[in-house]
Amino acid sequence: MAPPFVNPLQYVPPVYSALRWRGIRSALWNTVHETAEATLQRAAERVQQCYPAYQVLLTDSGTSALTLALQGTADTLAARRLVALPAYACPDIATAAIGAGFSIMLYDVDPANFEPDLASVEACLNAGARHVVAVHLYGRLVDVPGVCNLAARYGATVIEDAAQHAGGTRNGVRGGAQAPVAILSFGRGKGLNAGGGGALLQQQPVAHDAGAQQGVSSGLLRESRMASLRGFSVAVMSELLAHPWVYALPANIPAFGIGRTRYQSPHPMHAMSPLLASLLIDALESEPQLLAARRRHEHAYEQALEQHAQRRFDPPPPHVQSGALRYPVRITAYGDGGLPHQLARLGVARSYPYHLADYHAIRPHLVGADRLLPGARALAASTYTLPTHARITPDIRQQIVAQLTQRP
Repeated sequence: MAPPFVNPLQYVPPVYSALRWRGIRSALWNTVHETAEATLQRAAERVQQCYPAYQVLLTDSGTSALTLALQGTADTLAARRLVALPAYACPDIATAAIGAGFSIMLYDVDPANFEPDLASVEACLNAGARHVVAVHLYGRLVDVPGVCNLAARYGATVIEDAAQHAGGTRNGVRGGAQAPVAILSFGRGKGLNAGGGGALLQQQPVAHDAGAQQGVSSGLLRESRMASLRGFSVAVMSELLAHPWVYALPANIPAFGIGRTRYQSPHPMHAMSPLLASLLIDALESEPQLLAARRRHEHAYEQALEQHAQRRFDPPPPHVQSGALRYPVRITAYGDGGLPHQLARLGVARSYPYHLADYHAIRPHLVGADRLLPGARALAASTYTLPTHARITPDIRQQIVAQLTQRP
């Protein structure tokens, strides 16, 4: 059977969560009729409804939230600050660690399911790491409680990086509520899209060092009104450009850097913009519908690829409900030659093509940089993701599957 026809003018974004126009209108209304403090308070209270056991601090990004989490749980008397990070992950976690003044030791990741390799985590703890960051990728929740149990034997702190949690649960517990300290992200391409911003979640107040104390107790610095409007405008423009009929324009302009994974240097931290905080309130209202749509696509991919074991990762166990931000698959045929255009324009993407030790800016901060971590290497070499968002039609999904299953 011939694959279904997909209009060649379409170019599908790899990941997408809608900004609703009602949310955009509400944000503009609130900026005129409500104080910035009131908007931020309402947004924090709305997030806290999802995490009732946690205090919520809204930040300008998930990276800033992770930086604050590390600073706030650091032992000021320790001779060395060492954090264990997964070797396969977004390089922004290394940006946060470096910005917080930490050295980094990498641990391996199971190449079958993205779970932390607990033996590798324990090797980091034995080497002196007293912080472990456990990262959820693509909306799949990893075993954070297992990492916490291991870390407790060493008196180490676990920080749950739930930037990509996308509404998933593990044993009925929402992503971001699996550890005493967690971070969220609300950037474009995340499960909750507010155009930017993040959150630090803490079950109880933590003792911050002198460098972080002022930022937490007195409030993070506010962006200027111009910067806030600029961020809001970028969010709205990104929503317009995310339609498959026009996404080819930004996707094919190299200066935009769309689809490229780059290391970003640490930057000054700010509070979340009130305009974006207003968008976050609306994003939380629309989350159930977006999550249901993503899970339908995930289930369809699972069924379609059931006979192609070489493409599939282990599905989540029954007690884990995926947020299905993206659907990961294995593709080894392309190597470094690049993804064929017909798959790229259907939203298939290679998210993290490098092991964290391969970034030149990160390497000087690593302890044991040359340790063999084969699971992370295998994931970086072969992991691609399929789109699951609301812009995907059954025809587009079938075209993706047809392209994947006809190749070795």
